[in-house]
Formats: sequence, C-alpha cells, structure tokens
Amino acid sequence: MSSESTALGQPSHELPYEGDSGNSESALRAETSHCALTRSNPRVVPPTNGVRWFLTTRTQQAGYCLEYLQSLRPELEDKSALDVQWATKRLCTFSVEEHNFPNSKDAHAPAGAWRQILSVYHNLLVRGNPTYPTLEVERFLVSCASEAIPIEESDDEKTIVFRDKLTGSLRSTWLKLLAQAHVAVDHRYADFHGATESIEEEKFLREASKRISPSIFQLVQCQRALSTLLNVSDATEFYDQRVDFSLETKDNKIVVEIDGKQHSEEKQQTLDRRRQEFLEKNNWKVVRVPASEVRRNQIEHAMAMLEQHFAEDPFLSIAARNFQHPIGEEEVGRAAQQLVLVPVAVARVQWALLWALM
Repeated sequence: MSSESTALGQPSHELPYEGDSGNSESALRAETSHCALTRSNPRVVPPTNGVRWFLTTRTQQAGYCLEYLQSLRPELEDKSALDVQWATKRLCTFSVEEHNFPNSKDAHAPAGAWRQILSVYHNLLVRGNPTYPTLEVERFLVSCASEAIPIEESDDEKTIVFRDKLTGSLRSTWLKLLAQAHVAVDHRYADFHGATESIEEEKFLREASKRISPSIFQLVQCQRALSTLLNVSDATEFYDQRVDFSLETKDNKIVVEIDGKQHSEEKQQTLDRRRQEFLEKNNWKVVRVPASEVRRNQIEHAMAMLEQHFAEDPFLSIAARNFQHPIGEEEVGRAAQQLVLVPVAVARVQWALLWALM
C-alpha cells in the first residue's frame, strides 16, 4: 500500500456531504472543518529549508448545472438507464492536494469584510450540489449550443427560462446525447498515467484495458486512501493506508487488491482480513488477485467480473461507448458536452480561485 497522495485534479469517486447553505464565516469554517475531519489524508513531508509542512488530499465539490438542463432532468432519466443526478454529482466532485505550510495561509488570508464576502461567494458556489450559474453564463452557453440545437430564451413576468423546440425522434436523440455527456471520458487518454506500487498492478490494469475498455484508465482510481472508502467512524481504524484500485459507480463499489508475497505473512493476513471486513461492511466488493497470477496472466476470474460490470452497469457501459465512439466528433454531440461540462469546469476554476484567496 502506498503513502503517495492523490494527484491534483484526479477524479475522486466518492460523493461528499452536502455543504451548509448558510453565508456566515463561521458556517464556512464549520463546513471546512467537517470536510477536513472526514476526508483528509494528511502526511508529513520532509522539511523544506528547515520548515516542516504537511501534504493533505481533500475531497471537494463545486459545480453548476444550467436551468435548461435541470428542466430536462425527468426526461433525461426516462430516456437513459443512467442516473443523471448521480452522474452530475460525480462530475462536481474532485480531490485537491494542498501543501500546508505552518501559518502561511493565516498570515496572508483576507480578514473582516473581504473574508465574509469570499465566504458568501464560496457558499453560493457549493450549496446547491450543484447550483445554477449566472444568467450571463447560461446565455452564452445556450447561444453556442443553439448553432446545433434550437434553444430559445422565454421571458415571462416572473423568470427567464430556456427551452428547445425539438419534437419526436430528434428530441429523443438529443436527450440521449445529453445523458451520455454526463459521463466524461476523453478518447485521447488511452494509456496509463496513474501511480501504482508494483509492476504487477500496472500489468493488471493494462490487461483490463485490452480486454474490457481503455476507458478503465480514467474510471479506476489507483492507490486511493482507505479512509475515503469507509464511514467516518470506521476510517479512524486505518491511518494512511490505501487500496490498490477502486472502481465506484452508483450501483457498484469494487476494490481490487494485487497481493505480493508479503501478504502470505500472518501479520499481513490479519490486517488484510480486517481491512476487507470493514470494506464489506461499507458495501465494497473486494477482489484479491495474487501477484504471481498476474505475472502468469492467470486473471480470468477478475477480468470476467469486471467485464460483467462494464456490460451491466449503465455508467460503465456508457463510458466504454463514449470512449469508442466519442459524441464530441459531431456538432450536436459537442453542443451536449458544452452544456453539461463547461458549467462544471467554470465552477471548479472559481472554487480554486476562492480557495487560493482564502
């Protein structure tokens, strides 16, 4: 098990708590403290210029959803087996690697009215899980998409809404594309760039890519902190421990462990049993594969299990299809991706700027 932290920006597959919707500074601090308590994975880094500091990986959340998409939510759920609401939350969830130099942030952080303003902005950004963007952002994105799909702004006496004029099979196709766009997979990312602890772990993942889908490189999280897979009360049992691979969707939670020869030792076996007990208690399916079998390429059982999940799980099957046949290659598919993904990207950039300022 590795002690390396999750890379900056690497997707995190667990869904965090919903933040407080209050706008006070104390609410923000409570919210931040709760996140730090439940999802942090701090470790000491060797001193830099004589100063000891910490590296912390935290799960965060930020995202926008257009009013137009929100109005289509019931139809999207009806036209696709994918749980679009869950997929949206997944898009809005990410992990951040933070370098905590002692007192460095407090020394430069804004105080008084400025901090209160930033705290309010932060809460507006994260409170809706996701929330609506500004009218200007929605107007711009809708105008871009309108080159492929007729979407009009209607202004009544009470509110401004955006609606398309599609009917019949065209509307059905458009709704399916919008649902697919919630599964973000980049077809150009066809090789492994993660962090594994052994040659056997990388070999296993590469073999899964060949047999199942290269999209697995973007869906599996390597060396995920064990604490992020467990309830808060259980996570305290395992400090700074990790699992080799995790794959999490709404319907499936899978951990794959590649066991080297050290796992035959009695002490390690006791720890393995305890880890597995807690993982299964938290609804994770644990698959153990001896490293010797990976070297001999005798991994049919594990591959068959993963292949079955990719065939039956709506999220995984759409991910594989989006990788093989990218919807962004057509104008209407690009319009769907813009409406779904750009608001999430905007919110994440805003979150990063706020975090840096605070």
